[in-house]
Amino acid sequence: MQIRPLMFVVLFLSLCFLIFGCGREAAPPATDDSSPVPATQEQAEPPVAVATTPEEPGEDGVDTVTESPDKEIVATINGLPLYREALDSAKEDVLNQYQQVYAQFGQDIRAMLVGAKGRIVQLSMEAEALERLFFNAIIDEYVNQRGIAVSEDEIDTEFQKQYAAILEYQRMTEEQLGAYLESQGYNIDRFKESGRASVKEQLLLEAAQRAVAGPIELSEDDISTYFDENRQQYETEERIQASHILVETQEEAQQILEELSSGSDFGLIARERSIDPGSGPAGGDLGWFGHGQMVAPFEQAAFALEVGEISDIVESDFGYHIILLTGREEESHPELAEVIDQVRLDAEGKLITERFSLWYEDTYAAATISVELPLVDAIRKQREDIELGLAAFERVKEQALVDDPYLPFIIGSIYETMMNDALAEKEELEAVGSEDPERVADIASLETQIKETRDKALAAYQEALDQLSGDPEIAARIEALVPQDTPTDAP
Repeated sequence: MQIRPLMFVVLFLSLCFLIFGCGREAAPPATDDSSPVPATQEQAEPPVAVATTPEEPGEDGVDTVTESPDKEIVATINGLPLYREALDSAKEDVLNQYQQVYAQFGQDIRAMLVGAKGRIVQLSMEAEALERLFFNAIIDEYVNQRGIAVSEDEIDTEFQKQYAAILEYQRMTEEQLGAYLESQGYNIDRFKESGRASVKEQLLLEAAQRAVAGPIELSEDDISTYFDENRQQYETEERIQASHILVETQEEAQQILEELSSGSDFGLIARERSIDPGSGPAGGDLGWFGHGQMVAPFEQAAFALEVGEISDIVESDFGYHIILLTGREEESHPELAEVIDQVRLDAEGKLITERFSLWYEDTYAAATISVELPLVDAIRKQREDIELGLAAFERVKEQALVDDPYLPFIIGSIYETMMNDALAEKEELEAVGSEDPERVADIASLETQIKETRDKALAAYQEALDQLSGDPEIAARIEALVPQDTPTDAP
């Protein structure tokens, strides 16, 4: 288990999406208005990026910061200023990473950044970007205090390793990557420079994590227990690795099949002609997958191939596929002795991550933080406690701290969330079917809460509708909330 992703690879994939339109993350799009950005249950620590405006590197190799009076300060943490420029850069990183996720499902997250709901998405992303800057600042402070540094040799070795992984992933030579970057207005030397900087930050973070965790001593019983609890992690079902070219018509598929028979490059054709937005820019690579993960016609054809073999035309609901099998793994159920070295590393990594996470939570809680962006500060509070967030948004509105026409809509959406929470709680109590006086009283209280929050949501939405000249999105929200026995023109 790695305690962090390969940050240079992550950097590349963000850039890759911008120029190729590709993405390799696999996570379902979120639909909850209050949390519009998809998340995993166990997220890695945010990548280390520049938290403030960097000046000259310090003697220990860690960037030092000089306060710049002519730049907008968006927040401070332990007296360290964080600037708008850094926040915008971090926000773009967040956007690019989620764009990769949504691209897997044929969606463009930038289309979700417009309108009333889009304003909430924007604020959520900005809040997440700010949290990343706080994370970076805390790590930078710890690294400086402990005198942690990494050598140029370490950076170069790790960079070359990750750079080779990138070329393999894209199935490109360095010359091909450089040519393509140049054709899109990017410079490979600057890309490498950014990559080395990302690798340096990654290695500093790893060193900080190890320093925080301290010595790790695991007994054989500890390792055995970890293996028993995570045995499935080391077992594999039969799976294959494949690439495909997806086109709309059988005629085009037949033409491509003939070109491949004549020696044309599979990956190049996939990049140029495949209509799959997720795999096409990666040379058609679908990665590894097992049974039941692809549509039936595709799966049957792919698993029937030998490694290196190209299929005939395969029709599915998505179009016409040509499949290249690039790898196969048979199912495996190893015993501990066969994988003990990896299990030991994974168990150590888990312990490091747990200790580091606890340290970070405590350090963050003890930090002195000030946020100069009222709406971002309010949404941060809402993530901690919905009522605290609501109070913050209402204070921003009452004191006219910002001029944002979507502010009433945001407040209305919070009241609607509170209403839905109360509705769910009421339904749970009603499902019990008991006439217990306390339960009956609780239901009555919830009914009052539901009415109050609905009325406040409707009032806020109506105010937003008035300000935004009859926005249809907000009008639909009002219509959905108005009780059926209430005239539709009621506020």
